[in-house]
Amino acid sequence: MRKGPGLSALSRHSAYNSSYSTLSTSISKTQLESLQTSLESFRDILIEFSIKHKKDIKNDPAFRFQFQKMCSALNIDPLIASSSSSSSSSNSRSIGGKDGFWGLLGIDEFEYELAVQLVDISISTRNSNGGLIKIKDLIKRIENLRNGGKSNSNLTNKISEQDIIRSLKLLEPLKSGYKLNIIGGIKYIRTIPNELNTDQSILLNIAITTGGKLNKREIKLQTNWSDDRIELGLNDCVMEQGLGWVDEQSNDIYYGGEIKGDVWIIAATTFEE
Repeated sequence: MRKGPGLSALSRHSAYNSSYSTLSTSISKTQLESLQTSLESFRDILIEFSIKHKKDIKNDPAFRFQFQKMCSALNIDPLIASSSSSSSSSNSRSIGGKDGFWGLLGIDEFEYELAVQLVDISISTRNSNGGLIKIKDLIKRIENLRNGGKSNSNLTNKISEQDIIRSLKLLEPLKSGYKLNIIGGIKYIRTIPNELNTDQSILLNIAITTGGKLNKREIKLQTNWSDDRIELGLNDCVMEQGLGWVDEQSNDIYYGGEIKGDVWIIAATTFEE
């Protein structure tokens, strides 16, 4: 009868397993330390680069966007507070916040200032556009505000769509409805909590193709909606959302109803300079 493994064999097997486990832990620890060293080296280089090109990062939106992409690749978020950075590393040169190189560059102040200006423009235009503004129009208004009403393209502190989108993240905790919407291939900033329903989105798409004008007859041709659905959709856009105005001079009474005239959706209307 064959005997099973003795106590000495089991003891040796246990010792081998313990040795392998210790070696594996040692290798993993070495790899992690090496990775941490590499990341710190990358961050040091990034800090030096950012200081060297501080002016370009602040004033050139395309350069700033590429720099932010490079930071994202290293899992560095310019909007992270310095406290969170210091908790993850004892390095005195933290990445985010006032004490890091974002503070040195003024990028954190730039983002917060831009968020405040975004809110300012949104509130001041809400009565006319119902809380829906093209991102390009928003950028133009903010740049004019930052440059004292001047529209010279050579002025510094120009901003990009990416800057606006990043600033929207700062407003998310407020839960005030500031959100990016893409309708008909055009980027809009929604500045009130209410979401557009399906019919309102369809009407806005139509308005984009007509220069902002919604005509009941045209809506009927493009959607084959019932008269009641057209009336309800237009009423929602004008009365509920405040997205448009009724042009009573057009005398469009083709379908009757409460709204008698063309409806102009301000966010989809292009005005001459």
